[in-house]
Amino acid sequence: MTHTYRNTALELYMDVMPLLADAGKLIRAHQKSLANQLDSAAQSVAANLSEGDTPCAGNSRSRVETAFGSLRETRIHLKTAVIYGYLPEELYDEAEALLDRVTAMTWRRIQARRRKG
Repeated sequence: MTHTYRNTALELYMDVMPLLADAGKLIRAHQKSLANQLDSAAQSVAANLSEGDTPCAGNSRSRVETAFGSLRETRIHLKTAVIYGYLPEELYDEAEALLDRVTAMTWRRIQARRRKG
C-alpha cells in the first residue's frame, strides 16, 4: 500500500484504519474480546484526533492526549495478536509503520501544547 504525505495525524490515521479493520476481522476469528478491544481503541483514536483538531481551547489538548493513549493501546493489541498467532506479521508490520508515524505526530502535538501552556 502506498501512502502519500499527510499533513495531520488524523489524515495519516485514516490511511491505516482499513488495515486495522482487516486486523480486527482476522483476530475476531480467534479471540473475540481482543478484537473488540482493538476495534474500540482504534475508533477512539480517530474520534479523539478529530476532536483535538478543533481550534477551540479547552478539551482539545485532553482529546489529543486521549488519542495518544488509545494509539498505544491499539499498538499493543496488534502486537499481542501477532504473538498469539492471530495476525500475520506482514499486516502488523505495515500497520505498525504507519501507527509509529501517527504516534510521533501526536506526541509532537502534545509537547507543543504543553509548551504553550
